[in-house]
Amino acid sequence: MDEWDIVTHIETQGYELFSVDIPSLWIAYAVGEKDTISKSVDQGATWVSTTSGLGTRYTWNSVSFASTTTGYVAGRFAKVVKTVDGGDTWAEQLTPLTHGLDLSTAVQLQGIAAASVDLVVAVGTAGAVVRTEDGGATWTVQYSGTQDSLYAVHYVGDATFFAAGANGRILRSSSSGLSWSNVANPLRPNFESQSFRTLDLNSVYFSESGSYGWAAGEAGVILYSENAGASWTRLAGCGNLTIQDITVDVFSGHGWVVGLGGLMCYSDDGGVSWEFDGVDDMLLLPLIYNIRTISVWVYRDADAVQTSTPAQYLLDARAGLPEGYFTSVAIGQDWTAMFVNA
Repeated sequence: MDEWDIVTHIETQGYELFSVDIPSLWIAYAVGEKDTISKSVDQGATWVSTTSGLGTRYTWNSVSFASTTTGYVAGRFAKVVKTVDGGDTWAEQLTPLTHGLDLSTAVQLQGIAAASVDLVVAVGTAGAVVRTEDGGATWTVQYSGTQDSLYAVHYVGDATFFAAGANGRILRSSSSGLSWSNVANPLRPNFESQSFRTLDLNSVYFSESGSYGWAAGEAGVILYSENAGASWTRLAGCGNLTIQDITVDVFSGHGWVVGLGGLMCYSDDGGVSWEFDGVDDMLLLPLIYNIRTISVWVYRDADAVQTSTPAQYLLDARAGLPEGYFTSVAIGQDWTAMFVNA
């Protein structure tokens, strides 16, 4: 595997970035501390940072775009903001979690997934789930059935969402986020006890088809499903550092894990086995001590991709890139973007 190179720094005045989303072949968004929202329109070569306008006390933990222009960001104090013009302006969303808000006890939204410009689900601390099906005009709190914090949510397709979080918790909704059920897994073979303590899961990800899924988190744990999340097995991981994010492109076989302490692991067999990856110049590792998130740009022949391909893999045959072009970007501490071509 080609090693990583640090190719650019995102100017965020030293604030950390926590989430990245790629809604088209060229455009990417990254969000983080102090109301920071950054955008690239050239596959990450350059970035422009802005804010939502709500103020620097807000930290954004997750970003999800349903199209190149419409996206949602969620974070601290149960806040959600929305853009309909590609990030030029942002509007605050009024969710039930922010009514009569006591900032000292406020829910922190940790993950958000936009299934479409209208249907969006966000998850957070204390098992919080909020959703909208009208583009944010109204939001409702949904019962998750747990007090465990939820750190990530992923839209699979066909009205199905998965969420993952503290104490090995995996939840599934097949009703567009209206109702949720627990999913047994090797970390949590039964889930009746709310006081059960095991490893936290920080990320959940599914293939474009929805057939294959991964959840990853503390102590390098990686869970794998090959039956659309119905059952899970534990894979041999990549060390015991905390994994923050995982992404896999089954079509090409490439997959990456990133995490704390500069953790990077790579898969070339569609996310079944993993090995340590690295940075070209190990002296640069202090700059990326905590790698928070990873995402990918993909270009493939449109005939070889299902029509249900998610927005983050939007294809543009006019882009002129050769078939098989594949770029990934990892973003972390000290506003660093690293890239690898495969």
